[in-house]
Amino acid sequence: MARTTVTASLRRAALRFALASNWAPITESPLPNGRRADILALTPKSDFVIIEVKSCVADFTADRKWPDYLDYCDSL
Repeated sequence: MARTTVTASLRRAALRFALASNWAPITESPLPNGRRADILALTPKSDFVIIEVKSCVADFTADRKWPDYLDYCDSL
């Protein structure tokens, strides 16, 4: 399966999880620091959650930008 197909499938699964959790998710949300959250969701407790979609282990282990999201969410 192509990497873009895997990423799209993972994003859809994460969105289904967010909706099943009664969260209000949006995709590709720009952040004030210039970063972009793959999924930003508001929870019923008024917390913000950022979900970053990683298509493979290498993508996950190479990601060094995740600390840039911490100022804009309650959970990552």
